[in-house]
Amino acid sequence: MRYNCVTIEREYASGGREVAARLAEALGWPYYGSEVLALAAQELGREVENLAGQDEAPPTLRTYVRMAVASAYGLENALRGEEVQDAEARVIRGLGDKGGCVIIGRRAGAILRGRRDVLRVFIHAARDVRRERAVRVYGVPEERAESTLKKYDKARAAYYHYYAGRGWDDAGEYHMMLDSGLLGLDGCVKAIRALLT
Repeated sequence: MRYNCVTIEREYASGGREVAARLAEALGWPYYGSEVLALAAQELGREVENLAGQDEAPPTLRTYVRMAVASAYGLENALRGEEVQDAEARVIRGLGDKGGCVIIGRRAGAILRGRRDVLRVFIHAARDVRRERAVRVYGVPEERAESTLKKYDKARAAYYHYYAGRGWDDAGEYHMMLDSGLLGLDGCVKAIRALLT
C-alpha cells in the first residue's frame, strides 16, 4: 500500500467522522479520534476528564484564567493547553510510526506533514447539506443549525491555524478534498480507498 496512515479533517456535520470510521472498518485499521486525548492523558499521568476543554481548541482568555486559578490552588488540571497539544502530537507521531490507522481531527495531517506514507484528507459539504445533517443526525434545533455550523467551523479553523500555523480548509494542506454531499459517505470511503491501492 502506498499510504500507511490516513488523516481526516472535516467541516462540522459533513459526515467526516463517519467516513473515517467506515474507512477504518473497511481497511481493518484502528480508528483514532477522542482516543488520542485518552492516550495523551495516559502519557501525562492525568485523568482524561481533567484535560477537557484543552483538546481541539486554541487557548482563550477563559483557558488562561482557569489554568491560573487551578495553578494557584494546586489543582491537578493546571496543565497548559500547549502541554496537552504537545502530548497529543507525540501520540499522533507514534501512531503514524506504527502505521495502519485512520486519525480524525486533532491536526494530525499537519503533525504528520512531510511523511510520504500519510494520506491527508478533508471532508466538506454544501451548507444546506450540513444544516440538514446537523438537525437530522446531531439533533440540533433547526433554528440554531446555521449558527452551530459557524461556531464549530470557526473553532476548528482557529485551532488548526493556532497550532499548525496554516489554514484549516486550505487545499494545499491535503491530498484530497471530498464533497460528502455530492459523493455520499460511502462514495468518500471508496474514493479514499481507491487512492490507497
